[in-house]
Amino acid sequence: MEDTGYGYKTWSPLAGNTITADLAEPLGWPEPCRVLVDPTNDLFHESVSDNTLLEVLTVMDQRVTGTPVSAHERHIYQVFTVHAERMCEFMSRVTRKFGTCMGGPWKMAETGDAMLNPVPTLHGDGLREPAPNLQLGVIAKNQASANERIPWLLNTPAAVRLVKCELVGPVDLDVADNGETCLSPECWGECGWCATAATRGDMGCRNRGGDGSLHRVDGIVVAGQSGPEASPMHPDWVRLVRDECIESEVSFYFEGWGAWAPSEDCPESTGEERLVNYDDGVGPLLMEEFDGQSFAKMRCVGREIAGRVLDGRTWNQLPVQRWREG
Repeated sequence: MEDTGYGYKTWSPLAGNTITADLAEPLGWPEPCRVLVDPTNDLFHESVSDNTLLEVLTVMDQRVTGTPVSAHERHIYQVFTVHAERMCEFMSRVTRKFGTCMGGPWKMAETGDAMLNPVPTLHGDGLREPAPNLQLGVIAKNQASANERIPWLLNTPAAVRLVKCELVGPVDLDVADNGETCLSPECWGECGWCATAATRGDMGCRNRGGDGSLHRVDGIVVAGQSGPEASPMHPDWVRLVRDECIESEVSFYFEGWGAWAPSEDCPESTGEERLVNYDDGVGPLLMEEFDGQSFAKMRCVGREIAGRVLDGRTWNQLPVQRWREG
């Protein structure tokens, strides 16, 4: 993991499900940066066509032109979605054994186009590896959404896999992959599942001659909600995720508390105060019912005042980017 000087920019290549005039905007940015892709739209929503996705993917992929890597091609793109199954299905069709690469825009495998000037890959077979500067992630709000979306993420071809936790309840990442950890999974070669599962096919499976290291989540981002309908986030939900990341040596980035901060961190503020239960986020309406145990006192102060300090420090860890030249 690394602390990086890269700045963040947002990029909105879509308006709903339609390409906008901003599609090529990142190509004109002179300095490399981290790019949050379409934070107000979901790139993998079912209404976005495959061809539209391919146009966006072509802009993000640093290897399409076949020319030496320049500044704009060092941008690191982050895409988060709640449509994890669509992302897995789509990316599986356009990467590795499922897809072919032309010497320009991406093409779908089922188009039948001949492969012209394939970009070199680690396999040497003309098939495209996942873009090294594209980080794919899912959004988890509670344990149920984590359990549903993270297995699809682990099945998705990607150079870097992320989970963004916009918490409204506790999430235990050590049980989020079909009851197993998604942070440091390991195969002991006993069940044969990896070798036979059509969607996973993990090359780390010992039954396939691997070293036992399976696909894992590379980084976790935790962010509180903002806006008039925002729900407060219990501090211990954040600590649980952080502590699991530390134990598994997975990067942890705390984006901030959102609209609600721990009351003890903003004693001078006069915003609404609310109690948050650890188990389900619901607290008693009356402050005198506060028992000081499973509840946390949170105050609505706005995103700027709430800040992004957790236990006396900021957390800016990011996964190491796996660059490959050429």
